[in-house]
Amino acid sequence: MRYHGDVAVIQTAGRRGVSVIATAHGRTLLDVFENPVLHPLIGDPDVLTGRRRSSPIFRVAVEIRAKGLFVLHEDVAGAVDALLAGDVPDGTLVTR
Repeated sequence: MRYHGDVAVIQTAGRRGVSVIATAHGRTLLDVFENPVLHPLIGDPDVLTGRRRSSPIFRVAVEIRAKGLFVLHEDVAGAVDALLAGDVPDGTLVTR
């Protein structure tokens, strides 16, 4: 995503059943979690209550760590819930 307005467009499309593939800049899912502009895409987490306000737009997230090295989060909702609880989300290390 390049612009803040892209978040609203992706959120609208995702809530209407459109499959969306997008990139969000951050090295890890935690980087996305710490960027409030991107919160609507990952379930609008409320760090004060430790709960998500909605379901994430994306079911799956992939962190690109290096060439041929990825971390796959097959359950974005669960990963965000782990972050809200102060835990490290489970991800599967994938090499290619």
